[in-house]
Amino acid sequence: MKRFISLLVICSLLLTACATQPKQEESAAADSYVKGEANNQQNSNPKNDQTAPEKDTQTKDPIKEEDPKTDETPEGKEPEQQLPDDGEKEDEKSEEDTPAPTVDSYEKLKQELLSASALSVFSEEETHLIPTPNLDFHSWGQGGWTDGKYYYQAFVWRHDESNQEDNKVTIVKYDMNAKKVVKQSKILALNHCNDITYDAKNDRLVIVHNKPNWRTLTFMDPDTLEVIGTRQIDDQIFGMDYDAVNDRYVIGISSGYPTFRELDSSFMPTGKVYKTVSESNEFVRQTVACTEDFIFHLYHLPSYIYVYDWEGNFVTKIDFFGRGYEPENLSVVNGTIYVSCIDPDKSGNLIFELRDLIPY
Repeated sequence: MKRFISLLVICSLLLTACATQPKQEESAAADSYVKGEANNQQNSNPKNDQTAPEKDTQTKDPIKEEDPKTDETPEGKEPEQQLPDDGEKEDEKSEEDTPAPTVDSYEKLKQELLSASALSVFSEEETHLIPTPNLDFHSWGQGGWTDGKYYYQAFVWRHDESNQEDNKVTIVKYDMNAKKVVKQSKILALNHCNDITYDAKNDRLVIVHNKPNWRTLTFMDPDTLEVIGTRQIDDQIFGMDYDAVNDRYVIGISSGYPTFRELDSSFMPTGKVYKTVSESNEFVRQTVACTEDFIFHLYHLPSYIYVYDWEGNFVTKIDFFGRGYEPENLSVVNGTIYVSCIDPDKSGNLIFELRDLIPY
């Protein structure tokens, strides 16, 4: 009986062992397959469609990246018009919209003066008549100066018996906008009073006596027309003008050969004396004027304006017809040349504005 039970136990164990062995082999085979595939993937370099693409690590330019919202337009609405930036606006401007560059009036005059050795006045406009002062005696226009707003014109009664020592002079202040005299001085002893300029640094008119006190200057208040001082200088002069840009004077020298030179703001000579060109030596010297670049000499019989630079070099000459009237004084303001001429009808002085100088 015991043997029978023992055999039964052994048979049960054998049956159990046979049933479990295939599952272990199947499991081992499955493990071996999985491990083999893993090894093949690790050792394989070529990519295939099943391999996920690598993440794009390149940084996108946020400015260039399109905004998906710009393409989305709600139904029933027109797409909004995008305004161009400043750069696009400048590109859209046509050449016609761009204003032509303007040439400063003085620069225009400068270009004209440098264009040729001889010029004529294309347009000379008679713009003003400064009337002779109403006095007990008749006087003639002589020295003068303008800033383009007011014209300071001297009128002289000549006393030839005293060699013009006892001349009677009246200076008027003429408003060029209102076209009327706004101030008149009392009768003054200023001899021939051949020229006037303005000292912008000290706010005073400077008057050149000329004959017979060739070296005498008188200073005048431009508002009251009252005399405020006098000064003697080294040279005998017929004309003077002030360069406000460089705080200096130019003088036309009367004695000897016609010459001119520069003075500093204290009326002391600087540099050498310059000679005028010989062809002008026989003309009647009237006055001088200046800008920061040029020196102008006014002549009569014939009426010419000779132009030099501040180094004494001849630049050009201007043929000023002036209808045959005698020119007495000259000013150059903001590119405009003003010339004061004696009116042959004895009614005063005519002011000409010279424009558009052309070569000939």
